[in-house]
Order: sequence, then structure tokens, then C-alpha cells
Amino acid sequence: MANPTTVTQYAENEEAQIPWESDYLHFLTTPGLSSVTTVRPLHHIARAPKYDIIDVTWELQLTAFNFTNLPTTISNIQLTVNMGRAGRITDDIIQLCYLGELIGENQARPAFDINQKSLLQEVTVYSGDLSTWKIPDLTLGMVQDPTFGIVLRYKGHPAWPHKVAPVMQMVDLQIS
Repeated sequence: MANPTTVTQYAENEEAQIPWESDYLHFLTTPGLSSVTTVRPLHHIARAPKYDIIDVTWELQLTAFNFTNLPTTISNIQLTVNMGRAGRITDDIIQLCYLGELIGENQARPAFDINQKSLLQEVTVYSGDLSTWKIPDLTLGMVQDPTFGIVLRYKGHPAWPHKVAPVMQMVDLQIS
């Protein structure tokens, strides 16, 4: 298990996206310390026949993980996110980053499966070999670089109107 030592946030559109409580971002560097939430709830406002309004969070960039006992050859990445979603907060971006850029493939999951069963869990594990993440050339040097990490962004549920704030307790990244 490795936790980030640096947590920052940014937005593509600061006016339209919902920021995280910046005074509490450091809680994500120490598991069990507390949690961080957004400054206000995310909304999904139904506006038929117009397009619905669905809020999106600012991106959280978690880097400089305190990895120990790294293998000489990297074959698998496992990200664990513990976050209260209240059944309404869905993934938007779950992607690795390096040197300030997103790398590989977005691992965001849909809100529900083909049978309309919710896929929103409090503890979500994103795991797979390097081909799953679409990073075939990930090196030990990249993983140990303080700019290596994960970017997370969430949005309101696409199908059900609501007003809910995400509450993130922990982010853990494992490299094997």
C-alpha cells in the first residue's frame, strides 16, 4: 500500500466545476486521519427537453506516493479509492499521470451495468496489468518520480436527479 504525499486540485473550468475543500486535501496523505469533500454538493438537475445539468468536481492530482518494496519489473497497477458516493457520485476521470500529463487509459467506470444495477461502491478497486491501463512501457524510474500518480474527477449520476457531496476517505496505489 502506498499513499500520496502531495495532493493538488485544478479545473478545466473553475466557474463550472465544483472544487474540493482545499484546507482538507492533506487528509488524503494520511489514511484514517479524516476525509475531504467538495465545497458544495454535486447536482443533477433534470431539464427535459433540454440537456440536464450534471455537476463535475475539480480534478484531484495525487502524486509522490510513498512506495516501498517495488519490483524490478512492473506488471500490475491497483488503485483503491474509499469514497462515500451516496449512490449518486460517478467516475469521470480515473487516470495515471506523469510529468504533469495524463498517461494511459481512463479507468472510469459507468454508473450502472446493462441491467441498470448500480456499480457505485464505497470502496472501488481499479486493477489490472499494464495493458489494462494502456501503459506498456511504465518503468521503475517513472513510478519513483514525484510527478507520477493518479488524477481523479467525479460527476453527478447521469440518470437520477440528486444533490449529493462526495466524501473521500482514502486513496491507495499499489505497484507490483
